[in-house]
Amino acid sequence: MKCQICNKFVSPEYEENKHYCQGHPYIEHLKLNQRLHDGIEEHKTNKILVADDEKDVLNMLDELLSKAGYQVFKASDGVEAIMKTKEVMPHMIILDIGLPVVDGFEVKKRLNKEDTTACIPLIFLSGRDTTPDKVRGLGLNVDDYITKPYSTNELLARVESVLSRRRFYEEISMKDNLTGLYNRHFLNKKINLFFQMAKMFDRQFSVAMIDVTNFKSINDRYGHVTGDHVLTRISRFMKDSFRQNDIITRYGGDEFAVILPDTDREAAEMALSKLRLKMKEGIVLSKHQREKVAITISIGVTEYHDAYVGSKQMLEAADEKMYKCKRLQHFSLFPKNLLRSA
Repeated sequence: MKCQICNKFVSPEYEENKHYCQGHPYIEHLKLNQRLHDGIEEHKTNKILVADDEKDVLNMLDELLSKAGYQVFKASDGVEAIMKTKEVMPHMIILDIGLPVVDGFEVKKRLNKEDTTACIPLIFLSGRDTTPDKVRGLGLNVDDYITKPYSTNELLARVESVLSRRRFYEEISMKDNLTGLYNRHFLNKKINLFFQMAKMFDRQFSVAMIDVTNFKSINDRYGHVTGDHVLTRISRFMKDSFRQNDIITRYGGDEFAVILPDTDREAAEMALSKLRLKMKEGIVLSKHQREKVAITISIGVTEYHDAYVGSKQMLEAADEKMYKCKRLQHFSLFPKNLLRSA
């Protein structure tokens, strides 16, 4: 049988490890695979780091949050809280202000200095209900401030409120308003993780860049409102053409990018052929204009291989092939000499 993560053969003596191969530590597989799907899976358990120097409080919060369905990690001083944050990358931190070694204010200051940790939602806990402390915390961009003693129901409500608010803003920041597809920011985030997976565990994936070649002429002839409608319809075509786990993004303007997991170049071309056929059927311009317009697209595809030094180079290679296709006016065709060069 094969490893569920890296697709390598699993020898019988490792079957008890739930079909994960011996070539890589079991926990590494789990961590990276979780990161790979973070933001895509809807019912993913949120990780919360709780930092408090009172053992009873720490254990109580652990039990409370665990029963509520959260995955809890604990720290008992400020230095440990910083280290655990970078190691675990939690979805939220609940931080006691009066931590030993490094206090809560200083922990948040240090987390704010790094892009990877500055935006993690954080709630301050404190035994002091003083305005200066609250003002100081808000000045550090904390999301909430809870005074001890507190109601457990109130704490859980505040935790869920902060997480829900963060999910809402992340969803907005990762989606294209017009098409509802993921945007370029999301693409860059995900392709880096796919690249890591491919490099570490010998997994395959492909990237496609797609340009709507005749979009400018549609915009010029029918106007921008019709142009927006065409882009929305193209997005629907793309959702119908690709698999559920393929990541479809609007790269910008009339360009789209697609990540195809566990897919080599040949299989990617077959998937894109399905899209090409839908485009050839044409798009009805609007409810009032029943005229149909055929859509022509230029496509560049590349698959992961060891020669690539980073995900940016993969995108650039696919982009270059797409523009070659566009310049030579191959549009919705798949010229083998172009797709397999560069």
